[in-house]
Amino acid sequence: MLPIAWYFKGAELLRSSVSSDRRPTGIWTRDVSSAELSAADFQAILNLLGAAHETTGPAEFAQVLMAGLSSVVPCDLISYNEIDLVGGATQTYFEPALVPRPQLEEAFAHFIDQHPLVRNYAETRDPRPLRMSDFICLSELRRLDLYHEVFLPLETNHQLAFSLAIEGNQVIGIGLNRRSADFSARDVAAMSVLQPHLTAASHHAILRGRWQAQEDQGAQVTAMLGALTGREREVALLIAEGCSNRTVARSLGISDRTAENHVANLLRKLGLSSRTELAARLSLRVASQDDNRTPTR
Repeated sequence: MLPIAWYFKGAELLRSSVSSDRRPTGIWTRDVSSAELSAADFQAILNLLGAAHETTGPAEFAQVLMAGLSSVVPCDLISYNEIDLVGGATQTYFEPALVPRPQLEEAFAHFIDQHPLVRNYAETRDPRPLRMSDFICLSELRRLDLYHEVFLPLETNHQLAFSLAIEGNQVIGIGLNRRSADFSARDVAAMSVLQPHLTAASHHAILRGRWQAQEDQGAQVTAMLGALTGREREVALLIAEGCSNRTVARSLGISDRTAENHVANLLRKLGLSSRTELAARLSLRVASQDDNRTPTR
């Protein structure tokens, strides 16, 4: 739970992030305004954003998001979708988790061009929340192959969807699904408040994940170097810089044969098959080690 002072300031900022301007949404137009939301709604939104911004990688972000969205907008099923708008390839995760059904993903990829929200995004690149019913009525939806092959098995008649992260033709989107009642103007307003802030949280999670991966790799490299003798560490760091055996020998004031032996010994000790593999493992540490290296004579 966020401190109450954060709530009042956060609610003010969140209200200002939603425009009340009308915008086209396919068949008809509607207002999207934070006036639809109550104090309790803003508290739930702030709680979810606080949790999302504390995640340390994309996988954790997806888990937190999918676990928390229903506290803001009640729904029967949440789908986290990675969609290739060109190739049609998709990968989908559900909350609550479902038994893996590869045929469902295959059907979604095959009939993706029938999905009104995906088609609208492909044409407009608008990431904001939209309802499926903004573009197609339920009776028409039920005539589509997409409905019979995907939505019907998922017991979905209504969907509210928005995108969070976009790289080229790759779209990462969230779909909230219901069996009975359609999503209200209040539900759309809540997701409209969340969407830009969740996009920022998603990018932050990606950056934190990359940083953590580098940190983990750095720790592995430190452990690797710790298993070597002082001379072997010097040889390893020179190899990481792309030095040949002859250059290693000249840099360390040793013979070419001795340099070759050092290389063979440290590769065997580390269980590596080539100089290239060693260089790849050490690439993140070359710069930091370079200034501190004091060759042993």
